[in-house]
Amino acid sequence: LIVLPLILLVPIVLGGVLYWGVPLLQFYPWQKLAAEMWRAGQLPLWNAWVGSGAPLAANLQTGAFYPLNFLYLILSTEYAMGYTAILHVILAGLFMYAFMRTLKLDRFSSVVAAIAFQLCGFLITRLSFFSITATLPWLAAWLWRSEKLARGEGRGVTNVVALAFVVGMGILAGH
Repeated sequence: LIVLPLILLVPIVLGGVLYWGVPLLQFYPWQKLAAEMWRAGQLPLWNAWVGSGAPLAANLQTGAFYPLNFLYLILSTEYAMGYTAILHVILAGLFMYAFMRTLKLDRFSSVVAAIAFQLCGFLITRLSFFSITATLPWLAAWLWRSEKLARGEGRGVTNVVALAFVVGMGILAGH
């Protein structure tokens, strides 16, 4: 679940960048501006570079407050975009595996389901639409945590907090 996405996306792993269409014209400027503002100690609330200005954080696709966008703070934007996409493909597989195991499927069936989800055409073809790539894995996490809560597995409060956490992450992811 970790190795297959790395093999599929080896050009990015080796330092390639996702530069065409939407990433170049939309996500790159938003992510770069948000990261620069965070580094300057400012909340990335406003984009003064569009027309007479436009909300930056209120544009959910920016994911300005999404914790897994931390890579934009430590890497250049062009590399952070690709590595963030890889991270989310891996998370999609791990969360789907956890959901399948909660449904009591055996390990092999769970791995097959996880690979089918993480390498599905929808996710891979939209890899450059970063808000979709960041949000989709959390859908599997929502199913996993909802199922654990519905089955009453573990402590109830822990399951409620875990479900609230993954729902929050999915919302902050930006799509």
